[in-house]
Amino acid sequence: MIAGPRKGVKGPFIALLRSPELLARLQKVGEYLRLQSALCTRVNEFVTLIVAREWTQEFEWFVARHISVVTRPRQGEMDRQRPGREMR
Repeated sequence: MIAGPRKGVKGPFIALLRSPELLARLQKVGEYLRLQSALCTRVNEFVTLIVAREWTQEFEWFVARHISVVTRPRQGEMDRQRPGREMR
C-alpha cells in the first residue's frame, strides 16, 4: 500500500499490517473499486461519500472528501453527507 496510489497505510488499515497477505489483497480490491471504476472520479467519490455517511464510516468519508475536493465537486453536496449529521 505504501508504494501504491494511497502512499501509506492509515486508519483502520493499520491493523492489517499483522497480515501482509490480507492487506495486499484488500488493497487490490480498494484500488479496483476506487481507481478502476466505470464511473468518473467525481461521481465515484460522491457515491463513496453517500455510502460512508449511511454506514457512519468517518475515516472513509474524510478520505473520499479529500479526493472529492481535488476533483472539484459542489462543497455543499459533500457537507450535507457528512457522518454524524442528521439527513434531511
